[in-house]
Amino acid sequence: MAKDNENAHLQEQIVAQWVAFSRTDAYKDWILSMEETMSMIQDNVDNMTESRPTAVPGLQTKQPIDSERAALINQRKMGIKYAIQYPQLRIESSQE
Repeated sequence: MAKDNENAHLQEQIVAQWVAFSRTDAYKDWILSMEETMSMIQDNVDNMTESRPTAVPGLQTKQPIDSERAALINQRKMGIKYAIQYPQLRIESSQE
């Protein structure tokens, strides 16, 4: 029984920390960065190209990709989506 209370308390602490973090500019910046990355990945998959950096800082080229590479890139997008959803679900659990 003590172990259950300890786990419940730990879960409450974790949720409280996510809620506090969600109010910071760092969290908002992280979410924006993840959303921009997902958008870029979706554009790459839709256009069957991948952005690649060049020797010139800030300049990128588009390289064609095959369907296997597109599927791998799309898996990355799903991982990012999960990374965004996890804290959102923890935060929402505090509002129940």
